[in-house]
Amino acid sequence: MPVLFQSHRTLTWIGSSREGYLWPVYLICVFILGPERWMHTDSAYTLFRILNHQSLFYDRWACELLVWPGQILAYWGAPINWVMQSLNLCLPLMMWGAWLLFPNSTHRWLYFAMAFLGGSEAFFIGYSEIGLSTWAFITAIQCLSMNLKKNWIALPTLLLIMLNAHPAAWIYVPFLALFTAILFPGKKAFITLSVCLVLGLLKWIFVETNSYDTGLIAHFRDSLDIHTITNSFSFHHIQSAAYFFIPHATLIACFCVSIFKPWRWQFTAFTLAFYSALIASVIVYSDGDATINMEKFFYPVSILGILSLAFYSSLSNSAKYGTTFSKDKAIRFNYTNKIINFIPWFIALCFMINLQYPLALYQNRLLQLEKITRQMKNNKEIQADEFLQKKLIGSTWAIPYETALTSTRMNLSSTHTIKNENFATILDPEKMKEMQIRIGDSLFLGAVFELPQSIQAINSQYFYFPAKSCYQVIYQNLPP
Repeated sequence: MPVLFQSHRTLTWIGSSREGYLWPVYLICVFILGPERWMHTDSAYTLFRILNHQSLFYDRWACELLVWPGQILAYWGAPINWVMQSLNLCLPLMMWGAWLLFPNSTHRWLYFAMAFLGGSEAFFIGYSEIGLSTWAFITAIQCLSMNLKKNWIALPTLLLIMLNAHPAAWIYVPFLALFTAILFPGKKAFITLSVCLVLGLLKWIFVETNSYDTGLIAHFRDSLDIHTITNSFSFHHIQSAAYFFIPHATLIACFCVSIFKPWRWQFTAFTLAFYSALIASVIVYSDGDATINMEKFFYPVSILGILSLAFYSSLSNSAKYGTTFSKDKAIRFNYTNKIINFIPWFIALCFMINLQYPLALYQNRLLQLEKITRQMKNNKEIQADEFLQKKLIGSTWAIPYETALTSTRMNLSSTHTIKNENFATILDPEKMKEMQIRIGDSLFLGAVFELPQSIQAINSQYFYFPAKSCYQVIYQNLPP
């Protein structure tokens, strides 16, 4: 057995540093604070579709692994909060379960990084496609570190989950290849990587890329110039993103130490791949949609930064790049393990501190949604988006779903929903007359990228619109 896996018999279900106690604490945080995040933008849109027995948007089939409990409960007609909590807790439970599944792995602490590096978006990552992709990636690392006999099946399967959850999973692919080459014996590594490559090519050739992913690829392809990168919002944001400091500092520290080691070139390749992923993320989000802890591209970069410690540990203790254990090296190895065991507690503390700002943000937004919904005089209203932006914290594109869900959670006698339009449309009598004739009382208006839905298609167990409830235009608070 490789040296890497000796002296780890003390790793039990509770962990050598009792870090297992962090999981129930984390689940309690998710249970209490998650619903506030689930009533906001993408999460609210997803919840609305699940309650109405509709397919997931973008049809990323791997995400069924996350939403199936909510889909089942929705078919049974369970209370909306039950459905929401099942979606909210599914991925955290998958993380805890995988952590328990690998009690002897030296890298299972990465699941804590996955949980806590989400920062302010930790609960949104409860559904996020990149959250599932990250779970599959870290699970693949566990399979490699344990040298499982069925890795030639497990790794391609996990790769399929990664690539069919979110396009940002391609960021993980080079790093998974590096770990495979280091921790898996030569011929098996070649066969496994070949199978993964073939599966990736088949997906790229035969599975149609949806419009969202195509847009990301086009933006990445058309924005490769230094001026765009250095002057983008995302570039300046990442310079001041305090929470990115931990994974970034970890990478720099490991790189500096590895310069004097036999595996300096392997770690140099890791470091270059990390900064390539960071630059790609900045380019993709150079249009202004950038938050270091959001669910798409910057979250994987944070994960890869903290992964540098696992990569360094794997290199220093592998049969190929490491050396035999001397007494002094054994002492240093145990010291390294103590540092690794401390990491979950450290990033958990940073996570709890980092929650203070977004906690108030989402709580205030939920209160604002409830106030707006309660003040509505009609079941369906059209209000000026410019006015709504002054009354709400954050984006307003999903307000038709947010207000419908809020009225259901408030147990109002009927469902209330707001469709946001700009001033120019509302003030144009011809456009509004045409819209009223076209809509009538039989349609539900959602986001601009989605066609109107028939009221009959809306699940009456959760959403009820009285007959003849047409959209009423609210002209108050409009400019003269």
